[in-house]
Amino acid sequence: MDILMARFNGVMKNGKDVPMDADDFDMLIQKVDRLTLKSLYAVRLVLVEKMNREDASDKTGLSMKGMQLALSKVARVRMGVRDDWIEVNTWAPPEMAAEFMRKLQEIE
Repeated sequence: MDILMARFNGVMKNGKDVPMDADDFDMLIQKVDRLTLKSLYAVRLVLVEKMNREDASDKTGLSMKGMQLALSKVARVRMGVRDDWIEVNTWAPPEMAAEFMRKLQEIE
């Protein structure tokens, strides 16, 4: 869990998008599939130009839902989450959760 949380903390901090420099962004988007140019531009405005999501949405004409989907896709790539992974959000007994977390550590 620590590995995944550390990666997530590199993407969001205190509920805000963590900015990145233009070179890092350009390298990252080479790994991102299936985003329109409009979506990529909107994400760049948020992450590189530090524009808030609403303003980037207005400037590009991308809906807020589209903005969220694009940022989520980029965040998953930024964290190294593979495309075939499924997000799991559930409650479990501590020993079962600990076993699950050990297995996650093994695949890192």
